[in-house]
Amino acid sequence: MMKDSIYRDILEGLPILVCRYLPEDGTLTLVNRTYCDCFARSREDLVGQCFLDSFPCQDRERMKQQYGSLNKDSPEKTDEYTMVTPKGMRRQRWTSHAVFDDNGEVVEIQAVGEDITERRWAENELRSSVERYRTIFENTGTATIIIEEDTTISLANAHFEALSGYCRDELEWKKSWTEFIVKQDLEKMKRYHVLRRIDHVSVPREYEFGFINRQGEIRDIVLNVRMIPGTRQSVASCLDITERKKVEVALRQSEEKYRSILEDMEDSYYEVDLVGNLTFFNPSTIKTIGYDYEEFTGKNFKEIMDEANAEKVFEVFHRVFLTGESARECDWVLIRKSGERIIVETSVSLRRDPSGNIIGFRGIVRDVTGRKLAQDALSKSEQRYRMLAENVREVIWTMDYDLNTTYVSPSVEYLLGYSYQEVKALRLKDILTPESFSLARSRLKKEFKREDMERRNDPFWYITLELQHVRKDGSKVWAEVTLNQQLNEEGVPIGLIGVTRDVSERKTAEDEKRRLEGRLFQAERMKAVGTLAGGIAHDFNNLLMGIQGNASLMLMDIDSNHPHFGRIKNVEQYVRRGSELTRQLLGFARGGKYEVKPTDLDDLIRKSSVMFERTRKEIRIRIETQPGLRTVEVDQGQIEQVLLNLYMNAWQAMPGGGELLVELNNADLDEVFVESRQISAGSYVRISITDTGMGMDEVTKQRIFEPFFTTKEMGRGTGLGLASAYGIIRNHGGIIEVESTRGIGSTFIIHLPASEKNVVEENKPAQDMFFGKETLLLVDDEEMIIEVGSQMLEMLGYTVMIAHNGHEAVDIFREKHTSIDMVIMDMIMPEMGGGETYKMLKDIEPDVCVMLSSGYSLNGQAKKIMDQGCRGFIQKPFNLKDLSFKIRKVLDNR
Repeated sequence: MMKDSIYRDILEGLPILVCRYLPEDGTLTLVNRTYCDCFARSREDLVGQCFLDSFPCQDRERMKQQYGSLNKDSPEKTDEYTMVTPKGMRRQRWTSHAVFDDNGEVVEIQAVGEDITERRWAENELRSSVERYRTIFENTGTATIIIEEDTTISLANAHFEALSGYCRDELEWKKSWTEFIVKQDLEKMKRYHVLRRIDHVSVPREYEFGFINRQGEIRDIVLNVRMIPGTRQSVASCLDITERKKVEVALRQSEEKYRSILEDMEDSYYEVDLVGNLTFFNPSTIKTIGYDYEEFTGKNFKEIMDEANAEKVFEVFHRVFLTGESARECDWVLIRKSGERIIVETSVSLRRDPSGNIIGFRGIVRDVTGRKLAQDALSKSEQRYRMLAENVREVIWTMDYDLNTTYVSPSVEYLLGYSYQEVKALRLKDILTPESFSLARSRLKKEFKREDMERRNDPFWYITLELQHVRKDGSKVWAEVTLNQQLNEEGVPIGLIGVTRDVSERKTAEDEKRRLEGRLFQAERMKAVGTLAGGIAHDFNNLLMGIQGNASLMLMDIDSNHPHFGRIKNVEQYVRRGSELTRQLLGFARGGKYEVKPTDLDDLIRKSSVMFERTRKEIRIRIETQPGLRTVEVDQGQIEQVLLNLYMNAWQAMPGGGELLVELNNADLDEVFVESRQISAGSYVRISITDTGMGMDEVTKQRIFEPFFTTKEMGRGTGLGLASAYGIIRNHGGIIEVESTRGIGSTFIIHLPASEKNVVEENKPAQDMFFGKETLLLVDDEEMIIEVGSQMLEMLGYTVMIAHNGHEAVDIFREKHTSIDMVIMDMIMPEMGGGETYKMLKDIEPDVCVMLSSGYSLNGQAKKIMDQGCRGFIQKPFNLKDLSFKIRKVLDNR
């Protein structure tokens, strides 16, 4: 019993909680005093209660699992739980021990609990404190280390890892602090380290040094060192100021630069307080306003301007103060010390102190007096030039380099029919013909190559183009475009500027001039060839005259039964054909008309047409004549030659046959029509000859009247037919033109001057040969003509005197003029020509009877002699019959 009492006293005196409970439902069977005190209940109240009721739900299940798992092999288990007590939630550690019966069954659980609430709180506090200081150590924002007395680094934070380039494992207890110090700072740092542990007050706590990181890079560091109380350790914080130092250097340089700019700038800089008193200004301000530095310092802005401008300044300052928004480009008028007024352009912004409080205003002042005056002058100039641009007929325009119109003067509507707004919406290719646009684009591309830049910077450089524009209505107009580069105020090219001038009339005049020059050239060319052809025809006619004369003389001595009669007649036929060829040459050479008389063209053309139709039966000629057709004065033989040439040309153009339409009409040609055709205005007769042949192309049409030009193969044509027709018509004062379309046909149009004379019927001589007994003087420089001519005249019964040149003729006539009835004289002779000879003969005998004989036709000098009283003209070559008729006609009409 005593033993039980002792154990009970011990149990009651234990400072821990002791209890017993049944394993089935946790009913308490025993509790000690400490257990009762913990729950502030008596033993009687607790015994019989459930042990688990004092546990929160989450711990109640754990406790049941703990004691439910006790057995012989594991009779005891310990764990921590939270229990609900009158003092609140307490943290306790419970050890549960199983009590077994003789059969080894658990009959009761004995539990011992220790209240560890305060201990756990202290542990948590310690842990929190360590964590807190560790967090502070890691998050100081600087690289921090703890240095041992021997300079070993015992602790380093992440910032120091980043600064040094080493990780903690490489640093802590392995690296000496001195390994990171540059050589020039090393001795000083070692000395400070030792002295700090003797008397920490004797060494500086903060200073700069050079830090070497793992990569060998030197960083600028501010070091802050403290001793850890009660230890030989020190804590060092390293603040990297490398970038700050760079910024400070840059800032100093920037301040120096801006100070230099401020002092050297042309513009004035000012600062004023809130009442407008000057507190700072740069040297340019003094220069602008004209005051000394001392005079200007402290002045109020109102003192350097009139009242009106002071009011404007106040309004700007007030607005900037209220809104905080800076003001730009304020125009004020300041009064310099000299009294001169200047126009300035000013900016205004707020000045603030470090706390952000508004303390005044600052700004830039620029003297723009000259610019304003220039702008006013420019504005007036622009108005003047705009008025000029808008009132001239030429179109003034500007374009960008993409050929988009940026300005065009109103006169564009006159030139192109577009309004200003319409033209601005169009591109260059929209108002030029494709050919002109291609020309303009290629020329501009060539001109604006990089290598041409130096030349294009020449202010006198320009280009001129003639371009065909397309008007709004689709019609086309030629314009001369002169353009240059458009420069901005800095002289930089920004586009094109130009003037477009309507040159349609000039182009028309130039085209007409070229056409007339072409005609003149053609006329001169044909005249030159004609002169050559005329000379050849003259000489050839003289040769033919010799042949014809001899043939005529031979025929006079034989009859038709003579064996050579036919051959001699053939010679005459060949002479006639040769004579026809020379007629063609002389016709082309416009060598004059042989016998001009009033003619009915309708009658002449009908007779010629009948003759041609007989030889070319596949061609039918239809003639349409206007009633009352006018008379013309022509050489009928030459006009027949023209008609024959045109008929032949039409026949050759219609190899399968066809119809030829000849139309005869009266025509009145006005000045406009005749101006470019070199004929006189007036009354004409028009002959139109139209075929249904192959027609001709433009090249052939341009050359159709050229001598020796032919589309026939070699040997099939001389190329003189149409050239001769052209010469004959022009020599009659008319014109011949052609209209033709390939594959449709051609129309030749002839205009001949009309005459008011009546047509005279001609009586043909009845007999074949005429004889006489008069005395004739034959004058010719060709011996052949003298020989055959004298024989022909003698055969006709005449007495013949001969002279080989003009001088000889004059001498003979002076001596024997009373016995000479008529002079037959050549026109072209050396030394003294026919004209001069005739004049001298008339001086001897005013009524001298002269008949001209020439290989040329009746034109030029021969015509003048005829007009002066010469009695007749005969064209070489002539036969005996023609000669007899001409001589008799002249002699009988003296």
